[in-house]
Amino acid sequence: MSQQENCSICFEGYEDPIKLPCNHVFCRECIVVALEQRQSCPICRRLCCNYINSPFLSIAEPQEIMHEHEGDPCFVYRITIHHNAQIQFNFFEERYVEMITEVLKKNLTFIIDPQYNDCCMRVKLIECVPVHQHSIYVCTVQNIQRLKIIGVSERQIKDSDSKLKYATTQTIIDNFDQESLILYQKLHTCIEKIFQILSLNDNAKSQLLALAGKKEETQPEKISKHSLEMLQTIQMCENGLLKWYYSTDLNGRLGVILKHYESYLNYCQNQ
Repeated sequence: MSQQENCSICFEGYEDPIKLPCNHVFCRECIVVALEQRQSCPICRRLCCNYINSPFLSIAEPQEIMHEHEGDPCFVYRITIHHNAQIQFNFFEERYVEMITEVLKKNLTFIIDPQYNDCCMRVKLIECVPVHQHSIYVCTVQNIQRLKIIGVSERQIKDSDSKLKYATTQTIIDNFDQESLILYQKLHTCIEKIFQILSLNDNAKSQLLALAGKKEETQPEKISKHSLEMLQTIQMCENGLLKWYYSTDLNGRLGVILKHYESYLNYCQNQ
């Protein structure tokens, strides 16, 4: 069952051994106590749920407890999470409780489908707290990637009328040209002028600059990433946010952000 003969927590022989989804094995009592303190494997720090008799704590082999299905499990919900931002969900529908079970056993990521032009986002499970005898999962997720859905399928949930959706996806890549660099640098110049007028503390400045990136940046991937993160600094209706988050028109997105900051700069100069 394990190359180690002793539990890595108590350093004694295994008693009622439990294998985590990452394949590390511990005594049941040891790992239950450990997971009450921190929701991760004591060896590799992989996220794991923290309750007694969890279905995720199993000595079964991975292939026996995981469903192999093409694509990633999909949560259908009309929402756009800002790039790299975190949000909390309460999952209680049977199909989504099943989804979180699968996600915890696999790679800790799943798809959120906002049902907008076949676009979606991949999110990473940051924290998972089961309540009410694991009938509800309080989960914190982080948006890590925007994607295009190229195929869908479904899996029937055992002993249920519910079906879990799966999506196969491909990465969305922005269009980039010389105009993108010009707009990006104009945005930075505008932000610098605002800093000169307003008495912002260093923390506020550093937070905005972290989102905006470096003025001398030239790599398309990084400029695209910063443009997505800068969307969260401007007020926009949901449809507008969906449009510009998933659009490949990098110049259009930068233009919208620049227009907002130029308007704000003009307001500051006239005060």
